[in-house]
Amino acid sequence: RGIGTPGVDATHPGFSQISITGYRTLGVSNTPNSDDSHNIQLSADLSKSSGAHTLKTGVQAYRLGVDFLSSQRSSGIFSFNGQYTGEPFADFLLGYASSASLSTWARLNFRTLYVHGFVQDVWRVSRRLTLNLGLRYEFSPPPVDTNDAIANFDLDTDPASPRIVLPGDEGDGRASRSLQGVNHRQFAPRVGFAYALPGDRTVLRGGAGIFYGNLITVGGMSSLEINPPHHLRISQTTDRTVPSIFLSRGFAEGALTPAAARDANLVSWDRSSKPSTAYQWNLNVQRELPGRVVIEAGYNANRLVHDWRSIDANPVLPGPGRVNRRAGDQTAGKGRAGRSWGEASAGCSPAMA
Repeated sequence: RGIGTPGVDATHPGFSQISITGYRTLGVSNTPNSDDSHNIQLSADLSKSSGAHTLKTGVQAYRLGVDFLSSQRSSGIFSFNGQYTGEPFADFLLGYASSASLSTWARLNFRTLYVHGFVQDVWRVSRRLTLNLGLRYEFSPPPVDTNDAIANFDLDTDPASPRIVLPGDEGDGRASRSLQGVNHRQFAPRVGFAYALPGDRTVLRGGAGIFYGNLITVGGMSSLEINPPHHLRISQTTDRTVPSIFLSRGFAEGALTPAAARDANLVSWDRSSKPSTAYQWNLNVQRELPGRVVIEAGYNANRLVHDWRSIDANPVLPGPGRVNRRAGDQTAGKGRAGRSWGEASAGCSPAMA
């Protein structure tokens, strides 16, 4: 059982985590924690040779699943950095915390089905030239939660008025249940060649193609199960000169109820359907030297767009006072927002202030 920190569930197995700068951490956090991933894969290929052509086609299907159960910060976390007395342990003895956080348990049960197919032609144009031509199609829809226990803090539909969106709020389709866009246009052409120069001692090889990244979820507590009403996580901050978080007082009554929560952390995922995309190309020259020695020189290039990244969607402005109260956008009124999305030039993962 817990040790009776106000606002913390007394049935929690352990006591609040106490983090004192320069000292060993006491207590527990994110214990117990259980996660599991599983996949079922089916594939089939068919090839046929006809004259100068070798044709191949195939399909792959992947049923992917992620199950996650975590106590997160349900035991409470208190940090002491010495900002009041100049000595972290003295702040602890006084009970003046620099920050504190608390959460409910988090549960995630994601499922999705990927279906990918391809066609390929290896064409021996002549004795010296061979072409490799291919086209791949990938349907990789975002996952849905089997219990619809996710939510997205929507910053895209109306940036001036962000809101929590739940599965099914906007219909029964895949995009509505997953709270992310579904891309039906993931075509990936690939081409390659090999050409032997006269004399058959020098060969040029090259190729180019498009490749897509597939992502079910991300770590770091930045997935859609973190949002209310299914889960709630608060992160409290203080003024550096006037204490406002006291260990003896713990957390306010009802701190983890959606109606009363303040300083909540929210997560926003980009609702567009832009997958991480890599454009790759290469050119190589191979030369056979006397003594059956082969040397090779090559150029390889890669351009990545719509890469996934995570940033603070509501950064804190400089100035006095509590950190969370200095967040640039107080529209949500609950806390800081982090944002995850797939723009190479500006990605992010929201937390609310």
